[in-house]
Amino acid sequence: MRAIIDFHTHLFPEKVAARAVAGMYEYCKIPYRTEGDLVHLGQAMAREGVALSVNMPVCTNPAKVRSCNGFAAKVAATARFASFGCLHPAMKGWREELRQFRSWGLIGLKIHNDYQEFFFDSQICQDMIEAAYEEGLMVLVHAGADPVSPGVTRCTPQMIAKAMPLLRQGTFIAAHLGGHLLLDDAMKYVIGSEVYIDSSMAAMYYSDIRCRQAILAHDPDRVLFGSDSPWDDQAAAAQIIHRMRLGDALEKKVLWGNAARLLQQAGVTLPRREDAASA
Repeated sequence: MRAIIDFHTHLFPEKVAARAVAGMYEYCKIPYRTEGDLVHLGQAMAREGVALSVNMPVCTNPAKVRSCNGFAAKVAATARFASFGCLHPAMKGWREELRQFRSWGLIGLKIHNDYQEFFFDSQICQDMIEAAYEEGLMVLVHAGADPVSPGVTRCTPQMIAKAMPLLRQGTFIAAHLGGHLLLDDAMKYVIGSEVYIDSSMAAMYYSDIRCRQAILAHDPDRVLFGSDSPWDDQAAAAQIIHRMRLGDALEKKVLWGNAARLLQQAGVTLPRREDAASA
């Protein structure tokens, strides 16, 4: 079995997880594959051969940022998990919150412009990215469209390209192949650039051939595997990567090597690859 690191998952506290994922289904009509909590994702990882999952929290209420990051810190302290943290543009003192991330074990900042209702090319978003880099943190953004804001895309591939002088100064990850539901634009403005991309959700909306074209056109050291669990099944998403016939060397980089390098640089202890592959 291939060793796998899933760089894009979502987790919720156990007491609200079922309500959260069910609510998302009612709104977006995307079926969920696990209940969205640590226990159930951990069980799925054991079944599906996933060595480590990275949590990407999103907070839609500035008053709840601290509690979201508190839960993220709990995830980060759990074996075989790592976690980014979150901010909110309407939060007072967000810089002070960000300065605590490393002490809480958080390795990056997740930004979701649509859920948090601010544009990627706004000054505050650029300030958050710059401040995260100053703290030695990675940044991952939901790139492209989202059902939560039909008709309005607050982080387009064009915006990412325009911000490239800033983004290349640190580790920046444009999720969903650089532009969810906007792959043509992503191919033009993001694919082949100096940022990382992840594979999350892409195969649910595009053919294997199109996803393969995008991955092969990008820097092979800057492609990460992501499932977007609980919205997709980790094993099925990884099998799609295998089905694309990227070649053994690139497949290993996507499923393990590139993520392992970033996580080790961030101080995360990884399970041994041999142990992960045999889990």
